[in-house]
Amino acid sequence: MKGRILIIDDYPGVRETLGEFLSALGYEVLLAGDGPEGLRLLAEEHPSLLFLDIVMPGMSGLEVIRRIREIHSTVPVVMITGYDAPEIAREVLLAGATDFIRKPLNLDYVQRVTEACLAKQPRPRDT
Repeated sequence: MKGRILIIDDYPGVRETLGEFLSALGYEVLLAGDGPEGLRLLAEEHPSLLFLDIVMPGMSGLEVIRRIREIHSTVPVVMITGYDAPEIAREVLLAGATDFIRKPLNLDYVQRVTEACLAKQPRPRDT
């Protein structure tokens, strides 16, 4: 296993496409459909990387990343957005995101971002 990745997105199409792509690359993938489920999986499964949608009902991605930074400040978080506005990029980076990608997803770019984020992470110990 190359690493454990958590995808938090309320849209099943994005979650499943991204999950299948990353699984095919050899990553263990965890899926969450909303912020509370994602926070629970983060606490239980300790992923090496998160992909997090910004716009979700109930708890926005910005609220989720703020909570993530309170409980797990070092895990890289890549925000996913359908918006192409510089102020959104600035806001997510100030909230603690490692990077952000735009929808529709460019899977080659997703692979490069994933590899770059995980290359900076310490390797998990064998148990």
